[in-house]
Amino acid sequence: MQTCAVCKAALEGKATRQGPFCGPRCRTIDLGKWLGGDYVVSRPLGPEDAEGDL
Repeated sequence: MQTCAVCKAALEGKATRQGPFCGPRCRTIDLGKWLGGDYVVSRPLGPEDAEGDL
């Protein structure tokens, strides 16, 4: 079963436009963590890191 990436609430098959989040609140919290520098990319990305054709 999938859970929300922020609050860990069960997503139980919810088809949502919120991504791996239960709703807009958790999506906004996650964005704030990225913008605040809580999350970082651990190394420089190279061409081998691309997902498919861009």
